[in-house]
Amino acid sequence: MTTRTALYRHYDADGQLLYVGITACLSERDRNHEATSHWHGQVLSSRVEWHDSRTSAVSAERRAIRDEAPKFNVMHADAGTVPDTFLCAEIAEFAQEVLDFCERHCLKPATVLQKSCKNGRSWYAICDGKDMTMNTAARARQWMADQDAAREARA
Repeated sequence: MTTRTALYRHYDADGQLLYVGITACLSERDRNHEATSHWHGQVLSSRVEWHDSRTSAVSAERRAIRDEAPKFNVMHADAGTVPDTFLCAEIAEFAQEVLDFCERHCLKPATVLQKSCKNGRSWYAICDGKDMTMNTAARARQWMADQDAAREARA
């Protein structure tokens, strides 16, 4: 099953690109940005383009961040221009999976890693550009899949 995924761009009053992101649910993601992103109050306009799959949207997001240099993105950005970047594509992809899960379940990323791996500090290590083990990612992915399955069973 493929999920249509939105690629969105947020702009300030001067037309400067503030942020590029992807989501399957724009309203939830916007509420999340409003609650957690210090820059959200600067957003005056947004542009959305829909992709037929998450894979397509991720590729387009990476290109947009690389080519358009939004002011507040750190994922997929050039390591030479943004200090808080992820070290490799695998970690960035895992981090996005965690963020998407958090969006669906109204959780914080550190909570996911704390519950799945008994180590919430791992999320902050990822965000600081430090490496993590693929074992941590595998345990977190399994826990998230189990949570999604439980939620679907309850529905």
